Amino acid sequence: GGGYSKNEEARPLGPSSPGQYEVTFNAEVAGTLEVVISFGDTTVLQTTVIVIPSLYDAAATTIGGSAIPRTVAGVPADVVVTVRDTYGNQVLDGGAVMTINLQAQGTAVLDTQLLVIDNGDGRYTGKFTKFETANYTVVVTVDGLEVFPAFFTLDSAPLVLENT
Repeated sequence: GGGYSKNEEARPLGPSSPGQYEVTFNAEVAGTLEVVISFGDTTVLQTTVIVIPSLYDAAATTIGGSAIPRTVAGVPADVVVTVRDTYGNQVLDGGAVMTINLQAQGTAVLDTQLLVIDNGDGRYTGKFTKFETANYTVVVTVDGLEVFPAFFTLDSAPLVLENT
């Protein structure tokens, strides 16, 4: 299933290993992979393997959450960092040392370091409620490596008039 198919031709191991062959291929998509080995038109082996994500890559890691691209002053919001490998697969475990900083463009007075919650599945969440309207840059590091930043605008809360 999944529509992914790849054919590779086996190579003989050499004269010291007669009748033995090897084949190599790289899987870039994590998940379940069905492997079928055939000799001519005869299927010799059919098995299923699990391809797991490789180590995280700061360049492929993504930043999202309810604050991106806009949120409103005084409303609870979050930033969610999804750690990914080089091929864009979500890393499936936690344990990274993560920092999430909100930097107000134009003034360092409003900068905030968020408390990071490790969700244990490759996602990390920082929650906040800010009242100072500004354009913010979300600066994230994973084990000391900086991730490509994200940006959001914190808009003023709508004015509510009461009739008394």
